[in-house]
Amino acid sequence: QQAAKLRRLAGGTSADQREAAVKALSRAGTLDDVTTLIYVLTDPEPEIVLAARDGLRRVSRKIHGFKMPDDFDEADRRAAIDNWKAWYLAIRPDAEFEN
Repeated sequence: QQAAKLRRLAGGTSADQREAAVKALSRAGTLDDVTTLIYVLTDPEPEIVLAARDGLRRVSRKIHGFKMPDDFDEADRRAAIDNWKAWYLAIRPDAEFEN
């Protein structure tokens, strides 16, 4: 129940709530939250995108992830989204994404 609420907050209107939700989902470190974290990579706030990136690194145990820099641009963001989706589909081929 808590995870479902956090997933909803991660897509909400308040930047503070989105960031807190993403950080909480990241700490939980479950594969069930990966699609939400990938979705959050599209957030307009760079700090929230970086929190999602770091959460994906933690969940995946890929410390360097797909090398999305802190000062990312749209090409970096799109490449990261595509790479994370491919990684997750390799683990869960039936996964569905919001973005």
